[in-house]
Amino acid sequence: MQLNGKATSTDDVTLDRLAAVGQIAAGIAHEVRNPLTAVKGFLHLLKEENPHAYLDIAVDELDHALTTMQKLTECVQARPR
Repeated sequence: MQLNGKATSTDDVTLDRLAAVGQIAAGIAHEVRNPLTAVKGFLHLLKEENPHAYLDIAVDELDHALTTMQKLTECVQARPR
């Protein structure tokens, strides 16, 4: 296979594609994590003014989502380059 005038193996093309997917995944994780973190902060402020069990559940679910985003980021960063 030829890419940019150079002969490359199928493995090289596959690795390049996987690297691109990893970069996209890291970007998405970053863009999702930022608003989730902001919402979590506002929920903590709301809990101080008006405690409610539903707010605790919402914070727990946000923590779960943030943990998932962190694991995705770590997974992408751990890939061989």
